[in-house]
Amino acid sequence: MKINLEFYMAAAFFKKSLSYGKYPVIMIAAAAAMVILIVSVAEGLDNELVSKLIGASSHVEITTTDGFGFSDYESFIDKIKNENAGIIKGITPRFTADAIISKDEYSTGIRLIGADFTSESSVSDFFPGLNSIYSKLLLLAETKQPSPRGDSGKKNGLEASKPDFPFLITGKVLYDKFRLSPGENLKITTINSEAFFTPLTTFEIGIYDYDFSYCFCDIKTLQKLLGYEGVATSILIKLKDINLTDEFCEKLKKSIKDETILVRTYKQVNKSLFATIKIERMVLFFIIFLALALANMAVAFVISQNVYRRMKTVAIMNALGTEMNSVMRMFFYEGLIYGFIGLAAGVGAGVGGGFAIEWLNFKVPAEVTLYYSVTVIPVKLNFINIAAISVIELFVLLISSIGSARKILNADIIESLRNS
Repeated sequence: MKINLEFYMAAAFFKKSLSYGKYPVIMIAAAAAMVILIVSVAEGLDNELVSKLIGASSHVEITTTDGFGFSDYESFIDKIKNENAGIIKGITPRFTADAIISKDEYSTGIRLIGADFTSESSVSDFFPGLNSIYSKLLLLAETKQPSPRGDSGKKNGLEASKPDFPFLITGKVLYDKFRLSPGENLKITTINSEAFFTPLTTFEIGIYDYDFSYCFCDIKTLQKLLGYEGVATSILIKLKDINLTDEFCEKLKKSIKDETILVRTYKQVNKSLFATIKIERMVLFFIIFLALALANMAVAFVISQNVYRRMKTVAIMNALGTEMNSVMRMFFYEGLIYGFIGLAAGVGAGVGGGFAIEWLNFKVPAEVTLYYSVTVIPVKLNFINIAAISVIELFVLLISSIGSARKILNADIIESLRNS
């Protein structure tokens, strides 16, 4: 009953002082809304970048410590697929080498990736579909060389329709920069050989460096070109559930039992990126703490002023037998009311603003679009983050309310009444 009376008095104090007390509420609401929007946009950008990286490197990568790869990768892949049929969504081999691509007077370094086109699209979200590759191969085969196989040969799939010349799938940025067109020849120079490739189609990961430097060709073509036939430098695995990545890697390591084979998750492959994101989150939450602390200083100031403004009321209550601790709790509850109303308004405004940004599709600056292919501001409303922001706000609010309410214990009521 005592707590109800104290809270009732706090609510009455709050209502009476709302004319000048609305400013702390507005400050807390604005700070909470701003912080929620900043964190949501930052998380949206991070998720866009991570999803693009996963699309380029998949969930799990298997390599060897010596870098020479797997000489019998097909049977190795079959074994992994059979043992983990219910977990794996896709698996593919790759043979990767550094090379230089040249056209006329232009040349640049690239990452030349030999891929198995029948399985590459099962792990790479950005990779062109197999049907698209089939149709473009048929068209190029007819353009570059008459097909001796006849129409029946064209209907037997990739192997039946594959032309005798090497073909290349380039990133869209590289394709545009070099002003490429289907059917022309590009010289690819590796460490021990060179060959001419024909651009077939393009892909777009959404990260500028990848779309400019990644090029894909048939894995058997690259193996033959470099003299490593039947070898894959890495094996990529995409899981049905990304949350099982760590557990799957541990299970795979135990199953392989070979210290020369490295099994790494997408987080380990992109370790520096995830370390940067972690630091970014720490800095963001430090900024959140400062922003909310500044907003709650207004609450502490108003409560402190109310303590001295209501000295007559406090003196009368004290004369009627109300303990000072009880009076202190009234001021404390008043501070909590300011904070809770401000926080509720801020969370509502922040969540509403996030949905509004998604709905209105605000454009991002051109320099961001150039490097990350993000055309609109991405927003991810993570309610765990919103809960964490609310907890931080409540923590700061408790400290400020307690600190300001305790001033009543140090106030000289009699002296204040004499001077009033």
